[in-house]
Amino acid sequence: MYFLIGVICLGVFGAFSDICLSLWAQRMTFGWWTISAILFLIFMSGLGLVMRHAPKEYSLTMIVVIVLLSNVLGVWIWDLIKGIQITTMQGLGVVFAIAAIICFEIKN
Repeated sequence: MYFLIGVICLGVFGAFSDICLSLWAQRMTFGWWTISAILFLIFMSGLGLVMRHAPKEYSLTMIVVIVLLSNVLGVWIWDLIKGIQITTMQGLGVVFAIAAIICFEIKN
């Protein structure tokens, strides 16, 4: 259970990294680029460690789907706070990701 909480936190950290990257794209300043680059390197290193040291009961696919889903939900929440409209296709993608996790869990 603690492993899954860590994986979800890693995805949320990745969302924070994506948000900083978006802010750099809007402002085009060196400071935002530096922050987003450092956060991206930390996120990818953490993802590599999680995939390498995962318990045997968690498949690689499941870990990646959970990280990406929590990443997308984190960015989605940020977009909702900023007042950006979410398209139907984006919402459908989140639904399919949740369905994929449910399918993986049913298999076990």
